[in-house]
Amino acid sequence: MSTSITANGINFPNGSAGTPSVAGSDTDTGLFYGTDIVGFATGGSERLRIDASGYVGIGNTSMGSYHSKNLVINSHDNGGITLVSAANEASGITFADGTGTPDKYTGFIQYDHSNNAITFGTNGGSERLRIDASGNINIANDSGKLQLGT
Repeated sequence: MSTSITANGINFPNGSAGTPSVAGSDTDTGLFYGTDIVGFATGGSERLRIDASGYVGIGNTSMGSYHSKNLVINSHDNGGITLVSAANEASGITFADGTGTPDKYTGFIQYDHSNNAITFGTNGGSERLRIDASGNINIANDSGKLQLGT
């Protein structure tokens, strides 16, 4: 199939990671399509894929084989996810139950740069565990349940 312009839009050939359908002068970097996938390539290698189930893979093309498969990141060379925030702010991961308003969450993992502590929360976002800058661990300490450290 060649590129064509129709009343329904622009149609591109499927392509591949090595020869993307939509590319600039760097012909092995761009966007490509396949059977029920959209992919992004750099340097002739697939880097990101969205499949027909809506799963997203970064450095991984078989997200459906994992238990938590909506976002699968292939981490190599000490890779991972980095969350960046200002020195006086916090960043983290929140867990929602899919009900209520969009900002409603039931749990979290958060790092607060202003006091260099990581906290974990459950049950509507209530803090349950804190590791402070000295390595002290407080588990539900606000109600006197357990405190480890100095």
